[in-house]
Amino acid sequence: MFAVWVIGSPLLAFYILFRNRRHLEEGAIRNYMLVLYQGLRPEVFYWEFVNTFRKVLILLLNVFLTSFSAHYRILFAIVVLVIILRVQEKLKPYKNEDNNRVEMLAIMAAITTLYC
Repeated sequence: MFAVWVIGSPLLAFYILFRNRRHLEEGAIRNYMLVLYQGLRPEVFYWEFVNTFRKVLILLLNVFLTSFSAHYRILFAIVVLVIILRVQEKLKPYKNEDNNRVEMLAIMAAITTLYC
């Protein structure tokens, strides 16, 4: 059940958006999927899925790497967050620059929280 809701649903939504990426502003796709890409630049319509993947990855690292000490699990999470921070900084996926800054600050806050 975990795989269906946590992995399957986002992958299905991503597949639908990817298949219709040239028609995101038309008809049914807009009506049903707008919440997933609203506020994003058109070329990075998938960014919400990157955020979802980041959160699931950090969760899975902490759940399935219990044989490692907490220090290593935190280190892995920080590495994931730093990578996402750099990608966020490079792509600037949001149309509104303030949203890009807030996302950067949120990721930095997560890194700081894990570090401290």
